[in-house]
Amino acid sequence: MDILKDNGEEFLYMFGGYSHQKISEYNVQIQLNDLWKYSITENTWLEVFHSSEDVPQSRYGANLKWIDNKKLLLFGGVNSYGVLKDLWIYNNISNKWIEINFYEQTDETWPMPTKFSTMMQFSKVI
Repeated sequence: MDILKDNGEEFLYMFGGYSHQKISEYNVQIQLNDLWKYSITENTWLEVFHSSEDVPQSRYGANLKWIDNKKLLLFGGVNSYGVLKDLWIYNNISNKWIEINFYEQTDETWPMPTKFSTMMQFSKVI
């Protein structure tokens, strides 16, 4: 989760995760790839529907970070295929997801697959 300030209001964004649902007599884990925003002021959740054809895979334990209140970075996480190392950017102006192509990167120039990690942005050097 990460916080975005938009026109003076603060929103908390959440991507994916997993949910348990009961199907017949079995509890089933459902992995999600939805994007939600929570208005701290209004105390309400709203699902964010995007206009992208290509979207991130379902996952949990991913890393989210807003950059310049316009772009939400999504990195890593885990799903039924394993631990991920993909990087996506959601642009809240265009309402689209874009995958950053890393296929030409080597392991020395791209982070290892991660889950439950942390991303930070520094705007000033001390």
